Amino acid sequence: MAIASNSRTQILIVPEVTMGTTPATPTMVETPTVSSSLNLTKTLISSAAAVASRRKKFSRHGNTAVSGDIAGELSFGQFDPLIESVMCSPFTADIARIGTTKKSLSIQIGSLDVSQYQLFKGCVVNTMSVEVAQDAIIGLSFGIIGMTQTTSTTTAATTVTPALSSEPMVHKEGTISIDGTMSAIVTSFNLVVDNGYQAIYAIGSSNAVDIPYGSATVSGNMTLYFEDVIAYNRFLNETQVAVTLVTLDPAGNKYTWLMPNVQFNTGAMSTGGNGPRTITMSFEALDEATHGPLEITRDPA
Repeated sequence: MAIASNSRTQILIVPEVTMGTTPATPTMVETPTVSSSLNLTKTLISSAAAVASRRKKFSRHGNTAVSGDIAGELSFGQFDPLIESVMCSPFTADIARIGTTKKSLSIQIGSLDVSQYQLFKGCVVNTMSVEVAQDAIIGLSFGIIGMTQTTSTTTAATTVTPALSSEPMVHKEGTISIDGTMSAIVTSFNLVVDNGYQAIYAIGSSNAVDIPYGSATVSGNMTLYFEDVIAYNRFLNETQVAVTLVTLDPAGNKYTWLMPNVQFNTGAMSTGGNGPRTITMSFEALDEATHGPLEITRDPA
């Protein structure tokens, strides 16, 4: 008897032309992941009718929901379909900005050693988190919401494009600039995009009929060594500044994450122990006429 192994799990992604419909002969791209929690769940419809025996007789499944996270390691070009989906915008001339074009995906999770495949259709990326920490590969996490799931013993892919060979990006090649000046005192940085997607349902089907988006928000936090009150005063005075994160791999491929209009909303400092004092600041990236709240530029070596 064969048991499915995590090491033989394959995640394939293909953009959809019609939301909820996998292309007829799809070329699906293999996406290396650290973990995935993408699954289908159902609500429970339970009868409240009472009988003298006290024994419940009736229970039904209600609406289905497809949701979960796909976590990976940032490498150049590998996650562009997911990034375009969360940005609601394609890379045009290698630049993506927050837009209004819903970009849905079909995502297949295959257990290759037992030939079992889950195909999730009508998937959109609701959230994206970029995590930059010391001595770590830069992490990406995509929060997915979808419409339906099917299972099969055969793959939906007509052709599979293997995962790219770009080396993951780590903290030491990257830079962070605040108000036009490169900073050498940031110890960690997190960026989150949230589209406010919500699956909606109608009588006659248990599957979502659509997944409309809400307002996009771009937020995050950073921790810095405390050397003066310049950063803290930006919080006190509601000073809005540009923040730019550059992530780079050893070959020179890079992404530039520009937030031209950042407002810091907290500035938390604590004391204790013998190490350096730090300040942790949460922020929100607000709209800007040319670049929007977030502009991502990809630059191949």
